Amino acid sequence: MKTKRLIFFALGIIILLLILKRGMRKKLVVTKAESELSKWNGKKETNATMYPTLVDYWKSAGYSWINANNIKQFATQYAWSSAFISYVMQSQYSEFPKAPTHAKYTLWAKKNRQQGATKFIAYKPNEYKPEPRDIIVQRRGSFTGNLDNLYESATTHGDIVVSNDGNKIVAIGGNLNDTITKISYKAVNGYLNTANHIAVIKV
Repeated sequence: MKTKRLIFFALGIIILLLILKRGMRKKLVVTKAESELSKWNGKKETNATMYPTLVDYWKSAGYSWINANNIKQFATQYAWSSAFISYVMQSQYSEFPKAPTHAKYTLWAKKNRQQGATKFIAYKPNEYKPEPRDIIVQRRGSFTGNLDNLYESATTHGDIVVSNDGNKIVAIGGNLNDTITKISYKAVNGYLNTANHIAVIKV
């Protein structure tokens, strides 16, 4: 009987530690996003001091051939906002995909939900209230669809949520005005209330 109690106690401790670890990782996602925002401090992608940072972002998106010699031309020709998301998320979650487009990781999260996963799952904006560390995804450009008909090359944009007070959701995104920016979106009772958002990815 004593041995069984010790086993249950040990299992309880392990479960508690896993819960605490998961909570800490979620907080660190926000901390990392805030750190990157501070690093940029309004500097533009054409600022040479930010080239090493952009190289790191693109490598997180799977572009291992990007380096200090070619980043200047590449950074101004291609949107790096999804590379930023990949970089921040991979700092805590190695399973997050190397995603050069927001649609790629959104489709991954959509599939995760279909397969019964408990994290990195995609919801429609009216299904889930974004929490700090979650990703909110909106359509832009030529894509006029939604989560149901999303495809990998669809033009989209994602931001990392840092706060939600019920009426306003504050998030950090990359490649907004050629830098990293904190941006606010309207919410109603905690749910995103915008015309263009198509998904909330629960981390």
